[in-house]
Amino acid sequence: MANPDLDQKVHPAFSSFFSELKDPRRIAKGNHLYPLDEILFLSIAAVVSGMDSWTTISLFGRAKLDWLRR
Repeated sequence: MANPDLDQKVHPAFSSFFSELKDPRRIAKGNHLYPLDEILFLSIAAVVSGMDSWTTISLFGRAKLDWLRR
C-alpha cells in the first residue's frame, strides 16, 4: 500500500491533476516503492532536464530524489 506521507511530497496541484489516474500496478502485493504521482513527476522533470531513456530517467531520479521531494 502506498505511504500517505510520501503522497504529500509531490506538489498538491500536480497530485490533484493526476488524481483520477488508476494505478495499474498490483498494489495488493505491495510490490512498489513509490506512489504513481511521484513516478510521473520524476519522469516529467527528468525529460525536461534532458534525460532521454528509461535508464537515464532512473539515474536522474536516484541522484535527485531528495531534491525532488522538497
